[in-house]
Amino acid sequence: ITKESGEIVNVKKIVSAKNKENNILKDKYENLRIQFEINKKQKDAETIRKEKIEEEIFATKKQIKNTEYTLLALKDDSKKADYEESIILKKPDDSEKKILDVEKSIELNKIKLREIDIHINKNKSELETIVDRHNKFKVRIDSLKEDAIRKEAQLEQLNDYLKTEEERIVTDLRISKDEIKSSINKFDYSNIDIKNSEMLLRNLKYKVDNIDDINLTAEKELKELENKINTVLIEEKDLNNAAKKLEKAIEELNKEARNRVLNTFASINSTFSELFKKLFDGGKAYLELIESEDPLEAGLELLVSPPGKKLQRISLLSGGEKALASLALIFSTFINKQTPICILDEVDAPLDDFNVERFCSLLKETTKITNKKFLVITHNKITMGYMNKVYGVTMNEPGISKLVSVNLDKIDSEFAAE
Repeated sequence: ITKESGEIVNVKKIVSAKNKENNILKDKYENLRIQFEINKKQKDAETIRKEKIEEEIFATKKQIKNTEYTLLALKDDSKKADYEESIILKKPDDSEKKILDVEKSIELNKIKLREIDIHINKNKSELETIVDRHNKFKVRIDSLKEDAIRKEAQLEQLNDYLKTEEERIVTDLRISKDEIKSSINKFDYSNIDIKNSEMLLRNLKYKVDNIDDINLTAEKELKELENKINTVLIEEKDLNNAAKKLEKAIEELNKEARNRVLNTFASINSTFSELFKKLFDGGKAYLELIESEDPLEAGLELLVSPPGKKLQRISLLSGGEKALASLALIFSTFINKQTPICILDEVDAPLDDFNVERFCSLLKETTKITNKKFLVITHNKITMGYMNKVYGVTMNEPGISKLVSVNLDKIDSEFAAE
């Protein structure tokens, strides 16, 4: 029973460890949720950047169109100048000043055209760069959206799963709201190190703010966590089933043990009462279970009443009376639960000759009833006379011990034959 109880304790410890591991997995889930929020913020930032780039593209295109319109206008002006130059050349009567003005205007228009071409090429290069960045950001945003959707779905599944498991665990362990509130009220908040907690919180915020890269292995880690959670839940279920089986087995063993203890106690108590009357030539005595209603945990007390005395505990008797009462208990136990041999070491020492005779008579009677052997260590001659065989140690020479044995039954038979 003790071994089975130890196994129950070990099983409960393992269940507690698995519950702790489950709490660690919940913490990892919380970290994944935080990472998801960070990814979401990054996605929103990328969307804003995309909108800004699109605005820049729109403004650049508008500027290019305006430049193209200006270029067309300048080309028209150039054509007009060429036309005017041809007219002037055809009119030799016009002044040379007008010709110089037209030539100067043409040169200025050509310079403007070159500047516009340079500006157009520059704008085209910038537009190509912006379009390329836009395409890259679009690919990245699409990837982030897909990853966010996938992570969100996985987190929702994990959240639902953890909620279900939490409800199941709370139901299995029968934790009520009142018990939780009581535990919270009993919690000693004075032991919490606020400074260390604030420092830890600042460190965590700093780490969160400085997370730049997206964890591309989050999906794989999530699957590994789900597998670990499933494994832990399966192990927890197996352990709970094993614990229930062990508890049931212990209950059955305890039930059987209680029945046996009570039956044996009743038999020994009855025999003890009879033997006490024989040894004391009257009186009464009985055994009583004390300190617990469970016979497996209860103590034992001897209540005795020698002839002419009131009922009392055995501790209040004289030395000889204690010895006789104890012998009655020993013999009653031996009669009901026999062993191959019983060893009695100088149990007759506190007894006077009259009570030694009673003890020896009880010893002879018990030997006949049980047909078992008694090994009695004694210095009393009366007790020796009741034995079948006597073994002694003598020292004829100093420092040399010698074992001597005498078969009293054989001697008695020889005397009877004579």
